[in-house]
Order: sequence, then C-alpha cells, then structure tokens
Amino acid sequence: MRTRGGLSAPSSGQNGGSDTSYGEAGFSCIVPNYECLLVFEDGAGAHDAAARRSSGGRSVVVPIPDQHRDLLAAPVYVGLATVLPSGQPHVVPVWCDLDDGYIRINMAAGTRKHRDIVERPRVTVLAVDPANPYRYLEVRGRVARMTEDGADAHIDKLAKDYLGADTYPFRNPAETRIICSIEPEKVSGVG
Repeated sequence: MRTRGGLSAPSSGQNGGSDTSYGEAGFSCIVPNYECLLVFEDGAGAHDAAARRSSGGRSVVVPIPDQHRDLLAAPVYVGLATVLPSGQPHVVPVWCDLDDGYIRINMAAGTRKHRDIVERPRVTVLAVDPANPYRYLEVRGRVARMTEDGADAHIDKLAKDYLGADTYPFRNPAETRIICSIEPEKVSGVG
C-alpha cells in the first residue's frame, strides 16, 4: 500500500476503503473513526472508465454513494460553487434534490449563479451533515441540462421539502425559474 498526504492508496489489485462501488483503485483515510472516499476525475474507478469506453466516450454519471445519499435526498442546505468571470469561486447556499443520478437545483434566470453556469458550467456542490460537520459530501461536475419546463412545480416541491410550505413563498411573478441538472463527475465523501 502506498501513502500520499496521510491517505492510504491500495496497491493494484487491492480494494481500498469499505465502499467497493468506486472500483479497485479507491482511497481510504487513515484518520481513526472517519471514512474518507476519494475518487477520480470524471469517474469513480476502473469500472467507470471501461463503461465510458464502451459507451463511445460519452460521460457516465458517477453514482452518489449510498452512505452519503441522504445529504442530497433530505432537506440539507448545500453550498453551490460556480466560477465568476474573474476566475474566483462564488459560493451560495441552495436547496437541491436528486433525480436519476443528477443533482437538481432551482434558480431565477439572470442571477449571478445562473450567468456563471451559462458561461462556465463546471460547478461543485458541498453538502454537510447538520448533525455532524465532519461528515460531508463534495460533488464536482457540470451542468448537463437547464430547463424552464417544470421549474415552478420543482421550486414548490423544494419549498415543501425545506420549509413545509405548499408553494414557494418568495415567488416573484417577474422572474423565470430554471432547473439546473448537475451531472456528477467526481464524488468525495467523508464520515
């Protein structure tokens, strides 16, 4: 087993960490009482690379691990990081949900985050467990789809999930709502 920066990486043929869904080359932390799953750029391991080759080079959505799925499926405020025109990160708290492996967020058209995503679709989502700040999930990816279709119903669903309200109470009739579907390309979880 080789070590880099306090992380243990398995030698070839060994399975690292307790989550085998990441393929043969996962990493695991050596910090006691914490599990750290670090995966690879645009894929989780050898099985994703093989799937990408067999799919003609199309991207394959990296699955959210079961032990961290609750951080995106439950009403947890997440940080959405976009890139400003200056190259600096811009991070805002947002509501989200999961749909067929994609992280969905809802925003008003024309906002700073909307303009950033249109110009630079690479984003990061960070979900921190409200009960344990040392348990979190980071998802790096790209916005694969943006649509107005169903966006009003989606923001109402999120308002129900996060606020218990039947409709989004901050609705502005002058704004257009947008659903952004984020395709996970790299997933890292701790705890």
